[in-house]
Amino acid sequence: MPRKKSEFLSAWGKAFEIFKCLVDAVLTAGGSDEDIARIQTNKALLAQLVATVMKYSKVAVEPVAAVAVATKKSFTELLAACRQYCVNNDFIEPSWPLEPVAADEREWEVVEHHFDKTVKLKYGLAMLKDLAMKGEIRLLVGSRRAMEWIADHPDAQLDHPVIIPLAAQNSDGSLVVPIFARHWDDGQQRDLHLCYLDHDASPVYAWLVLRKRPSVAR
Repeated sequence: MPRKKSEFLSAWGKAFEIFKCLVDAVLTAGGSDEDIARIQTNKALLAQLVATVMKYSKVAVEPVAAVAVATKKSFTELLAACRQYCVNNDFIEPSWPLEPVAADEREWEVVEHHFDKTVKLKYGLAMLKDLAMKGEIRLLVGSRRAMEWIADHPDAQLDHPVIIPLAAQNSDGSLVVPIFARHWDDGQQRDLHLCYLDHDASPVYAWLVLRKRPSVAR
């Protein structure tokens, strides 16, 4: 009599193959077993992993496409919508590309984060990464949602500088961060600056991050 196949073992075999593929990819990228373990302990990491999986899921095709249609603007169009009096010439799409629409994008809103002390930009970026690792926020991965927020809140930068916490190289090879602020000699005009990482940011500076919408968090 032929031996019966176990659906349980067959399923586990498939699950192991998937898990092995994930582990191999992380190790190849320079990660470790500790990085894999964070999938279980870090809610933000798990959420991003799920969002990435669902982005390529047949179930997610229609809603993602619907959001994409509503937000399909070019880098130039989004920057124009921000209505800046002066823009640093090094603020270009190759350095700050538009991020794709995430499957769970509507669950996360762009908000201002303020530190309670003056920090250099490089330390502020590191502190935001720590908050993201704890699952308290999600980091921006492109300039699209940030510029959409600036366009929707035109007076924010007239009240206080607003930082897009994404560092990239400028034309002289230095790492810089985009900051929307007032024009230096006209308080009613808006400028987009690129500041070096040793630039000080006081508590009035706002850092744009993503936070779960209250209706979703409940």
